[in-house]
Parts: sequence; structure tokens; C-alpha cells
Amino acid sequence: MPIEQSKGRKQSRVVCLPPEALEVIKRLAEKWPEGPLFRNPRGIPWSRISVRLCFRRLKEKLGMPKLCATTLRHSFAHHRLTSGQDALTVAKLMGHVDTRMLATRYVHLDANPEFMQNAANQTSFPALPVELPSSSPDQPA
Repeated sequence: MPIEQSKGRKQSRVVCLPPEALEVIKRLAEKWPEGPLFRNPRGIPWSRISVRLCFRRLKEKLGMPKLCATTLRHSFAHHRLTSGQDALTVAKLMGHVDTRMLATRYVHLDANPEFMQNAANQTSFPALPVELPSSSPDQPA
């Protein structure tokens, strides 16, 4: 479900969220109808420092000290592309205007024969109604 995000007065962007994330956003919007949605338990809006500390605690809990947001973003794109999502959709979900960045960053995928075979196997064409001529002895086939 898309959510519009205003960026200044001149531009707005649509952010597509899975249903679970949309439910969280709706709950937060009901609780905080004005101002920032993301707040701590005392109602204080998250700051850059609080987000950084929360992420640091999460990395420690997961035992992944080198994890960073860029890695998560790369993993998202790689997973979507290798699962058969088309590059334009992945690029748009990541906020890109076209597929050029994906083409340069994920060019290594075309060197993977298994990935390329799976991509070829996923190719589908729209079903078109086709009437086959009936063959009878007096009609040419």
C-alpha cells in the first residue's frame, strides 16, 4: 500500500510498504496525529543519535557487528532480483528513477548460470485465445 511522503512543497514521493509495516504506520499515526511518528516510550521523537544507538543495540543482539543500513539495502535488492522481481520495480522500490544503478551494481548476476537459467524459466507470455483450424480430410491443414 503506497504512502505519500512530502519532501518540501514542490515534490512528493510515494513509499510502498508491505501490509505489516503499513499497520505499524497506521497505529503510530493514530497515536501521534501530528509531528514525527517515530518516538520513544516517553513520546520524545527519535533523533539521529537515538536511531544510531538502537541500531547498534540491534547489531549486538544479532551478533552482527559489521551490519549497516547499506548492507540491508543491498540485501533487499539482491534478494528481489534473484527472486525474479524485474529490475525496474526493484529500482522504483529503492527510490531510483531508472535501472542504471542496478545495472552497474548487480551486473555480476548475469555471470551466474543458475540465476540466468531461472530467469529464462520464469519468462511467461500472456495467454492469447487461439483457435486452431479443425482438420478434415477435404480441408488442407
